[in-house]
Amino acid sequence: MYPASSRSISLENAPINTEVFYKIHGTNHIIHLVNFTGDRRMAGPQRVQDAIEVHGLRVRLRVPARPQRVVSALENTSMAFEWQDSSLTFEAPPFAAHGVWLIEA
Repeated sequence: MYPASSRSISLENAPINTEVFYKIHGTNHIIHLVNFTGDRRMAGPQRVQDAIEVHGLRVRLRVPARPQRVVSALENTSMAFEWQDSSLTFEAPPFAAHGVWLIEA
């Protein structure tokens, strides 16, 4: 198991079916969480069905400098975050199918 302290990104309280996609674009960071509801072993296209809303999921991201802000991209709103020891932490607002956050450096 890869220890959480060595990861660039980690999730707390995430259901097993939540997948994270993480990208660095210039100095900004983009986090996309998908609440997948199907069976990943199925061949062919998947559909999201009856997604149960995710609550209380916390994201921890190691970044080289304190970010200017964290933006919930789908709502275009700034969010509260904590910064300590080169780590950014924020709680994702509840989401059903997916959520996207932009960390502006």
